[in-house]
Amino acid sequence: MSKLSQMLNAKLEADGLNATSAAEKAGISFPSFVAALKGKSVPNSRSIDKYAAFLGVSVDEVRAASADADSPRGKGKGGRPAGKRGPGRPPGSGRGPGRPAGRGRGRPRKNGGAINAGAALDQVRAALEQANEILADDLAMRVHQLSAKQRAAIGAILTSLG
Repeated sequence: MSKLSQMLNAKLEADGLNATSAAEKAGISFPSFVAALKGKSVPNSRSIDKYAAFLGVSVDEVRAASADADSPRGKGKGGRPAGKRGPGRPPGSGRGPGRPAGRGRGRPRKNGGAINAGAALDQVRAALEQANEILADDLAMRVHQLSAKQRAAIGAILTSLG
């Protein structure tokens, strides 16, 4: 167990906090906080000051507690030393060996990459016209101003009728 995780566990015990409330109090995401709590990760440059404030110590003390021998700092994914990447992958490329440059993630566009601006504008225009019709409808505006319970009751009534 790293010295930082020991400090965090002691703070939780002393304050009677659970991991969820401690992460919230510290302003750190729950997964990051739990990983540090278990000694599986160390704070990054964006969160180290939050850990220091939460623990009531200096940033240097958190940095020193994070740099002990059991810490995963300095290792890449899979326990490989930092800077060692898989075959065929230049440092800093962020791409796997088979991905062509310039292609992002996600599905390719159906029309070969071209954007049909006219069709998109037609959809926006239709949505605006529908919004204007709703805004011009007095009944819709009055229902909109009701509480959530009142709107739910009206919805239930309309569902039972239809």
